[in-house]
Amino acid sequence: MKQATITLCFILAGIFAQAQQALQNYQAAIKALETQAESKAKSDERGKALAKFFDSRIAEASKEKAVQETAPYLRQLIDYDFLAAYKFLMRVNNQEDMTMFMNNYLSKDEQTLVKAVARHTTLYANTMNGPAYPSNVPPPGKGVRGNWQNSVNVTVSGLDEFNKGYTAYKAQKYAEAMDWFIKSAEKGNANGMESVGLLYLEGSGVEKSFTTALSWYQKALQANPKDQVYKDMVNQMSNGNAEFIDGSAFFRAGNYEKAKLFFLTAEQKGHLASSFSLGAIYYEIEKDYAKGKLQFKKAADKGYKEAKEALRIIEEDEKAEKASKNLTSFKGTNGKYGFKDPKGEDIVNPKYHKVKDFSEGMAAVCIMEDGTEKWGYINESGKEITAFIYGDALPFSEGLAAARPLGKTWDAFYGFIDKSGKLVIPHLYPFVFDTNMSDGWMFMNGKAKVYKDKRIFYIDKTGKEVK
Repeated sequence: MKQATITLCFILAGIFAQAQQALQNYQAAIKALETQAESKAKSDERGKALAKFFDSRIAEASKEKAVQETAPYLRQLIDYDFLAAYKFLMRVNNQEDMTMFMNNYLSKDEQTLVKAVARHTTLYANTMNGPAYPSNVPPPGKGVRGNWQNSVNVTVSGLDEFNKGYTAYKAQKYAEAMDWFIKSAEKGNANGMESVGLLYLEGSGVEKSFTTALSWYQKALQANPKDQVYKDMVNQMSNGNAEFIDGSAFFRAGNYEKAKLFFLTAEQKGHLASSFSLGAIYYEIEKDYAKGKLQFKKAADKGYKEAKEALRIIEEDEKAEKASKNLTSFKGTNGKYGFKDPKGEDIVNPKYHKVKDFSEGMAAVCIMEDGTEKWGYINESGKEITAFIYGDALPFSEGLAAARPLGKTWDAFYGFIDKSGKLVIPHLYPFVFDTNMSDGWMFMNGKAKVYKDKRIFYIDKTGKEVK
């Protein structure tokens, strides 16, 4: 199993020069956001940036091309910043495009959540730029705050406080808006309660919390039990989704203890993705493999397909590891090397110039061509998993192995590949003779010791420097 990770470093290959320029503009817009502290502003600009990228591709290529090139980033926004993805969907060219994106790239739960938010997040509708709205979203009113505010659902009590909160919200004075919305809510105003929930949903002036937001929507529903919008939102978020979203945010931030608390709460509500996520923490983060497997089995027994796949991969890895531990290298009569099992039977015929011991079901092997050593990897059955494209190849540990490209000297930069040969961490780290690096290049408990710029430090499986 590989730990799920989120990155803002988008890579787009094999497209026209115009698309590359459009993507550069998009990346520049995203990068500029990292200097901003306010999360709602970031979400708003992320949504605008992706919409601009989408529009530019339609103008320069075709709608099909635009959809194809934009879809991966919509998926990443859904995982990284739900609000930004929502705002992008509100700004795509037309209702047909928005529906297409939702049907093809969002899960049913995500589609339901988008629709629920679109139906009642009235403050969004008043800050949207662009003509695209879902068919069931009231458009902003002419000269007033919006059709929603003219609805019979707006209660009179607390309306003055609500209006003051709305004015502060429009001015991006979120702390002041929160104060007024809470005062409105204390007077029983359902819209005030909803708006407090919305601030938590956005993370406007407060730490983003879907769980806290849900509690305020529940209060709004209690104040106005006939409101179908509140019913939809509460029903959607009460099945563990709110806790799962919050837990996922803490997981991405590396706060696994808090993530576990939210996932455990969601699991108690029958949320299978949370049950699976707990397994990922136990297995990948805490390295409690037995506990992780039990957790995956719990989710798999209830029909969660990702957990079934995780168990399948784990079983294959364990079989491969067991088999590879029993294989030993030998030198054939031809002077080349292969591997035998404990019975002395040839499993891998002697055909390699050099070999290294198996680790995690993989062994680095070397061929000689035109006086050049070329390294690659085989599995325990002798299948060549990677091409012979490395000048050196080190053992696997926790699913990754350090390797350096051909044509470079021994001190060239090493990167890390996975068991399919995919480069996961770029070639950034030169080899160095140093006693402090005797345990380097190998992952243990999710981090590996590397050398760069005359210093030794640790990186995680994404290449990020860690303590």
